Amino acid sequence: MSWHKEILISPKELKGCCVLNKKIIIKKTMEVLITGKIVNQYGDPLSKAVVYITQVDNSYYSPGIKEYGYLITNEQGEYAMVVPCNSNLDYVLEVYEPIVRC
Repeated sequence: MSWHKEILISPKELKGCCVLNKKIIIKKTMEVLITGKIVNQYGDPLSKAVVYITQVDNSYYSPGIKEYGYLITNEQGEYAMVVPCNSNLDYVLEVYEPIVRC
């Protein structure tokens, strides 16, 4: 994402509060965050699994498949990526077992 939002909370705002209400305004974006978790057949998280992403363009004028990239899952088997949000784009995720050193 090309922007971020920081929220500063002063000690004065926290004094004597159980719940703090803060107004947050986020601008509209044409990107989407995709998250997921890879687990094995027993439901245990798979760390260091490889997630291969392919972008499929379904538009009439320029149909095509493009390699989008690779991700490696963290210790909890989780991954996250930001991709363009467009009604003509689909994403295909392929998951490969972790690479093991011999």
